[in-house]
Amino acid sequence: MNDDQRRDHFRGLAQDYARRYAQLVIDALGGQVSSNAAAVLHRMGFELGHDACQILANEIRPRVAPASVDDRPTVTITREQVECWAGRTLTDDEVYVLDGCIPNSSIPDAVGDIVASFPEDSDDE
Repeated sequence: MNDDQRRDHFRGLAQDYARRYAQLVIDALGGQVSSNAAAVLHRMGFELGHDACQILANEIRPRVAPASVDDRPTVTITREQVECWAGRTLTDDEVYVLDGCIPNSSIPDAVGDIVASFPEDSDDE
Protein backbone atom coordinates (compact mmCIF):
# COMPACT_ATOMS: atom_id res chain seq x y z
CA MET A 1 0.00 0.00 0.00
CA ASN A 2 1.53 3.33 -1.04
CA ASP A 3 1.23 6.59 0.93
CA ASP A 4 -1.80 7.83 -1.05
CA GLN A 5 -3.62 4.55 -0.53
CA ARG A 6 -2.81 4.61 3.20
CA ARG A 7 -4.03 8.19 3.47
CA ASP A 8 -7.28 7.34 1.68
CA HIS A 9 -7.75 4.21 3.80
CA PHE A 10 -7.27 6.07 7.08
CA ARG A 11 -9.38 9.00 5.89
CA GLY A 12 -12.20 6.51 5.27
CA LEU A 13 -11.74 5.01 8.72
CA ALA A 14 -11.72 8.44 10.34
CA GLN A 15 -14.92 9.40 8.53
CA ASP A 16 -16.59 6.15 9.59
CA TYR A 17 -15.64 6.68 13.23
CA ALA A 18 -16.71 10.34 13.05
CA ARG A 19 -20.14 9.24 11.77
CA ARG A 20 -20.42 6.74 14.61
CA TYR A 21 -19.44 9.38 17.16
CA ALA A 22 -21.90 11.86 15.65
CA GLN A 23 -24.67 9.29 15.97
CA LEU A 24 -23.77 8.75 19.63
CA VAL A 25 -23.98 12.51 20.25
CA ILE A 26 -27.30 12.76 18.38
CA ASP A 27 -28.67 9.81 20.38
CA ALA A 28 -27.50 11.44 23.62
CA LEU A 29 -29.40 14.60 22.61
CA GLY A 30 -32.57 12.58 22.10
CA GLY A 31 -32.34 12.56 18.32
CA GLN A 32 -32.97 16.30 17.93
CA VAL A 33 -30.21 18.86 17.49
CA SER A 34 -31.05 22.58 17.51
CA SER A 35 -29.17 24.96 15.22
CA ASN A 36 -27.29 26.34 18.23
CA ALA A 37 -26.32 22.84 19.31
CA ALA A 38 -25.22 22.07 15.76
CA ALA A 39 -22.91 25.12 15.77
CA VAL A 40 -21.46 24.11 19.13
CA LEU A 41 -20.99 20.54 17.91
CA HIS A 42 -19.29 21.82 14.74
CA ARG A 43 -16.78 23.77 16.84
CA MET A 44 -16.42 20.81 19.20
CA GLY A 45 -15.71 18.64 16.15
CA PHE A 46 -12.63 20.72 15.33
CA GLU A 47 -11.41 20.39 18.90
CA LEU A 48 -12.17 16.67 19.01
CA GLY A 49 -10.40 16.23 15.69
CA HIS A 50 -7.32 17.90 17.10
CA ASP A 51 -7.57 15.83 20.29
CA ALA A 52 -8.06 12.66 18.26
CA CYS A 53 -4.95 13.45 16.22
CA GLN A 54 -2.96 13.97 19.41
CA ILE A 55 -4.22 10.64 20.79
CA LEU A 56 -3.37 8.90 17.52
CA ALA A 57 0.10 10.42 17.49
CA ASN A 58 0.71 9.46 21.12
CA GLU A 59 -0.44 5.89 20.46
CA ILE A 60 1.41 5.46 17.19
CA ARG A 61 4.67 7.24 18.02
CA PRO A 62 6.03 4.53 20.38
CA ARG A 63 5.30 1.85 17.79
CA VAL A 64 7.12 3.51 14.91
CA ALA A 65 10.83 3.07 14.41
CA PRO A 66 12.32 6.53 14.92
CA ALA A 67 13.99 8.13 11.93
CA SER A 68 16.60 9.48 14.31
CA VAL A 69 17.33 9.61 18.01
CA ASP A 70 16.45 13.29 18.03
CA ASP A 71 14.17 14.22 20.94
CA ARG A 72 14.28 17.95 20.27
CA PRO A 73 10.96 19.85 20.20
CA THR A 74 9.23 20.45 16.87
CA VAL A 75 6.83 23.04 15.56
CA THR A 76 3.45 21.89 14.26
CA ILE A 77 0.83 24.09 12.67
CA THR A 78 -2.58 22.68 13.46
CA ARG A 79 -5.40 22.60 10.95
CA GLU A 80 -7.36 24.91 13.25
CA GLN A 81 -4.52 27.46 13.13
CA VAL A 82 -4.22 27.19 9.33
CA GLU A 83 -7.98 27.66 8.95
CA CYS A 84 -7.83 30.65 11.29
CA TRP A 85 -5.11 32.19 9.12
CA ALA A 86 -7.05 31.27 5.96
CA GLY A 87 -10.19 32.88 7.34
CA ARG A 88 -12.36 29.89 6.49
CA THR A 89 -12.80 26.15 6.87
CA LEU A 90 -10.65 24.19 4.42
CA THR A 91 -11.50 20.92 2.75
CA ASP A 92 -9.23 17.92 3.32
CA ASP A 93 -8.04 18.22 -0.28
CA GLU A 94 -7.15 21.90 0.26
CA VAL A 95 -5.15 20.97 3.37
CA TYR A 96 -3.23 18.31 1.38
CA VAL A 97 -2.49 20.84 -1.36
CA LEU A 98 -1.43 23.42 1.22
CA ASP A 99 0.89 20.89 2.86
CA GLY A 100 2.60 20.35 -0.48
CA CYS A 101 2.82 24.08 -1.23
CA ILE A 102 4.31 25.30 2.04
CA PRO A 103 7.91 24.15 1.35
CA ASN A 104 7.88 26.07 -1.97
CA SER A 105 6.22 29.19 -0.54
CA SER A 106 7.62 32.23 1.23
CA ILE A 107 6.95 30.59 4.61
CA PRO A 108 10.42 28.98 4.88
CA ASP A 109 11.97 32.39 4.13
CA ALA A 110 9.74 34.02 6.75
CA VAL A 111 10.85 31.43 9.33
CA GLY A 112 14.47 32.13 8.37
CA ASP A 113 13.93 35.87 8.83
CA ILE A 114 12.27 35.34 12.22
CA VAL A 115 15.09 33.09 13.42
CA ALA A 116 17.69 35.55 12.12
CA SER A 117 16.14 38.18 14.40
CA PHE A 118 16.69 36.03 17.52
CA PRO A 119 19.40 37.25 19.87
CA GLU A 120 22.62 35.24 19.63
CA ASP A 121 22.29 33.93 23.22
CA SER A 122 18.95 32.22 22.47
CA ASP A 123 20.74 29.11 21.11
CA ASP A 124 19.85 26.12 23.31
CA GLU A 125 22.45 23.73 21.92
